[in-house]
Amino acid sequence: WISFLGAIFDTGDTLSRQAFEYAVAKINSQSQLFTRSKIVVTHIDTVNAHDSFSAYKMGKSISLKYKT
Repeated sequence: WISFLGAIFDTGDTLSRQAFEYAVAKINSQSQLFTRSKIVVTHIDTVNAHDSFSAYKMGKSISLKYKT
């Protein structure tokens, strides 16, 4: 199966974004654990740390776009 995943990060937090991308790559490389699974990142975006309204709107529009 394929699991679609997205993320929204603080504009200045590159370390968390890198950790996220590394974790997804690491999980996908563990073929002995996840023989028929894969995570696909469909969306990564950034928002200012104190702008929760924009983060909410962004998350809502993303979820509607990829809703199955």
